[in-house]
This record gives sequence, C-alpha cells and structure tokens, in this order.
Amino acid sequence: MDMMLTPEQEAMLHGKRAAGDLTTLWEDVDGFPLIPFTFTDHEVDRTPVLLAIHVWQASTCIQFLEVETDYVGPHLRFQRNGDACMSNVGRDSSTGQDVYISVACEMSHGMLLRILGHAIGLWNEEMRSDRDSYVRIISNNVLEDELGFFLINGDDTHGVPYDYCSIMHSHERIFTGNGEGTIATLDPLYKSSIGRTQGLSHMDLLQANRMYQCSDKLQSECSLASDPCVNYGFLNRSCLCACPEGTSGDFCETMTNTYNGNCLMPLSEVITEPTTIVSPSVDRSLWEDPTEIRFSKYIQAPANHVIVLIFDKFDIYPRTQHYVAEDMAVDMCWYDSVELCLDNLYDGEWYCGTELQGQNITSVGDSMVLHFLTRLNFMPGFSVTVNFVEVP
Repeated sequence: MDMMLTPEQEAMLHGKRAAGDLTTLWEDVDGFPLIPFTFTDHEVDRTPVLLAIHVWQASTCIQFLEVETDYVGPHLRFQRNGDACMSNVGRDSSTGQDVYISVACEMSHGMLLRILGHAIGLWNEEMRSDRDSYVRIISNNVLEDELGFFLINGDDTHGVPYDYCSIMHSHERIFTGNGEGTIATLDPLYKSSIGRTQGLSHMDLLQANRMYQCSDKLQSECSLASDPCVNYGFLNRSCLCACPEGTSGDFCETMTNTYNGNCLMPLSEVITEPTTIVSPSVDRSLWEDPTEIRFSKYIQAPANHVIVLIFDKFDIYPRTQHYVAEDMAVDMCWYDSVELCLDNLYDGEWYCGTELQGQNITSVGDSMVLHFLTRLNFMPGFSVTVNFVEVP
C-alpha cells in the first residue's frame, strides 16, 4: 500500500457520504501551485527525493519549496519508515502531512515519483471512473482488507484518457491474497505494461497539468491568447508543446500512432500460426531495466481448433514465501512467473520453477493468453511449442 486515505475520502469511496471532490489540491502562491516540504529526520536520503521532486517540477507548473522543520502551514514532511512508502492523496492538513520513505523506496526512482504523484493529488489509475472499460478487477483474489483500494474514484479525469503506461497504475497482482492476479487488462496484450515504475508517462504529466490548470496559468507568461497544443499535448515552462508519443509537429498536430501503442512491451504480440515461444536472454538494447522483462502473447487458433502448448524446457525461479500482508505470507511465483489463461483472457494459473517442464497444456477454446514476467532474469528460462489441433 502506498496511498493513505483520510476518513472523509474513505467514507466517500464507500458511499457513506455524498459524493464530492475527493482530492484537495495545493493552493497557488504567486500564480502557481506551491507544495512546501521538509525532511523531519536525517535518515531519509535527500538526493533521490529531490531528484524525484525535480522531475515533477520540470514538467508541470507545480512548484516545490523546501522549508524549515518548524514551518507552520500545509506542507509535506518526509520521514523514515522501516517498511512503508506512503503518502496521502493531495493536501489533507493545514499544519503538515507525513510522507513515509523506506530504504527500498529511496532505491526506486519510480516509486518516489509515484508517491509524489499521490501527494500532488493523483489516485491509482485503476480507481478511475472509466476503469471498467479498460481493466477487470478480479475481486476473488484480493485481500479482503484491501478491497477498498479497488473502489471507483469519482473525481474528474480532466479529459485525460486511461493510461496503461501510467506510473500510477498498479501491477497485475497488487494486493493479492493468494498469489494470483488481481487486475487484468481487457486488451490482454497490455497486461505486461501495467505497474511499471521506470518513469512518468506523458498522461501522468498531462493529468497533473490539467488538474492544476497549468496551461491557463502559463499562457500569460508565454504571451499566448490560447493553448496551441492539440492531441493531448500540453504547454510546458519553455512555452513549447510537450507532445505524447505517437504525435509530432510543433503543436502535436500530426498523429503517427496510438498513445497506448507505444506502451506495448517489445515482445508482446498476437500469434495466429504455430510457432515457438522462447523466454529472451538479456538483450539490454530492448529493455529499460534488462533484469525485469515482461511480455504477453495472445494466441488465436482458427475456428474449430484448440491450442496445444508443449513445454520442451521450463526452468525459471521457483516459488518463494512472499508477504502479501504484514502477518501473511503466500508460497507464490513472484520473481519469475508464467501465467496461462486457458478458458478466458483475464484470469489464469501462475507457474514457475520446473512446474511445466515436459508438460502438454491444451486450451479450452480457440484462444488463450500467456504472460511472462522475470524480475531477476538469470535462470535458464523456457521454450514452448505452440500447435493448433482441429477439434473432431
């Protein structure tokens, strides 16, 4: 869990209070939103936190200002926490609010960006009001105490499209209670795209800019009568249009690809012919983080056929005890895993170790999905032959 909710926010999410603005934004100072912050103990490493602050500040109109520890007024207080990396969503106190930073959090630039996203006012992507058009929540696999984090947030999406690439999107087994999946993308090829924390997506920045009406505020400084950016571009501090992937031109006016098309993992694909799928060796030219490799294969056989997978080789990292709650560990495939969705496109079984070595697996119908994830990428891997067999 990386998001702390106020009692009012929890009540609104659970429908116990009338719907209203769930998020309180930071107020403007000298025309632009200002977030004061301080470090309340010396254990927190300032450098990675300040770097994450710089990334948000450089691409939005939001300003951060370091203040003294005795500062009176709304501000963020960064402090050490042994295990947790957490923030409130938006501004929730007139006297200061804690942001908890663990050592593991300091070592993950992406996690710090996500925590600051919450502090700015961004919710988890899968809590958006339109999420059911993009993902399916598999409630049966979710820890009962954490089901509240899958409730729909009715806040304004500001016209920003749903973003599988968002750093605010949780991974496919967030809050799992049994080691199985909790979030599935309706387009199965994108299941490997969610939950990555390499950096901010364009839509993350657009959401923050629209939330704080940055374009309106920058137009005056840039001597512009209106916002010239189109196709989800936004005006930046240099008075230029920051354009999403898949667009070009000074004003993002030319579309060359869909936005989410640029979010697809390099080896994710649709398979319509017999083939062999092999887990990749470390190819550092393909991956932002070559130790973490993900891909999804949507396999479609001809009508009146089933898919038969023959695992000629299967040797990946075995099951380990993984804590899914403070006092609950599950024996699960965490570091390396293959998920096979045989009778639907969303919820399958996860395998690891040598569990599929020499196995023949048959789909229920004419389609199935194979997802692969390795967080370590040093085991021998797997090789699977894909055949289509006609149903008599």
